[in-house]
Amino acid sequence: SRTDQIQKTIKYEAEKFIPALPVESMIIDYYIVEQKGEKTRVIVTAVQREKIEEALQLCRRAGFEARALDCDAACLANTFIASLEDTGLQEHTACIALDISERLTRLALVEDGRLRRIRSFMVSVDGAGKLEQAVSKLAREVRRTEASSSLQAPVSAIYVGGPACGAALTDALHDKLGVRVRSLDVEKIISGLTPEEAVQVRNAGACALGAALKGLG
Repeated sequence: SRTDQIQKTIKYEAEKFIPALPVESMIIDYYIVEQKGEKTRVIVTAVQREKIEEALQLCRRAGFEARALDCDAACLANTFIASLEDTGLQEHTACIALDISERLTRLALVEDGRLRRIRSFMVSVDGAGKLEQAVSKLAREVRRTEASSSLQAPVSAIYVGGPACGAALTDALHDKLGVRVRSLDVEKIISGLTPEEAVQVRNAGACALGAALKGLG
């Protein structure tokens, strides 16, 4: 089957993009993005085995067993797709979610309700005078992602969230890119929350919520 063929070849194909580390030391997984005829496009994730074992040991020390592990950018994508389900987006609409922390930004690109790209990159927004520099790099990475993704239509909106995201950054990013920039309100995904529960979900963040959503199926 096509799935069997992907599983047989994915490790060797991924090796081309991981030149610094032996592929045998990595846990490699994939997500099917698109299938056209005999061709299949996938997103490949790779994590060092020792990092996986460190995470599992942390879970065991905390007294519980991990059912699954996922990368943070993929969890952001889970939350983002869930948040877009009731927006009535037109076909082929492309949107980007950014989860911005003080030093690391996670990006998920979705088109027509389906995940197309996930990325993580370093952006420092802590400290005075860093906003303009951070916005310039965020805008550059958004444009780079859009240009390399063969989208059917330009990105129409960007949703931003995370502990380092504020109104000043959101406004500056809108001015820099010239597209709608909205808040990624993760607490609105779950109906019936009390005000206290909504604060807890917001503080947990989009990546944590995305991991929980995947666990729930």
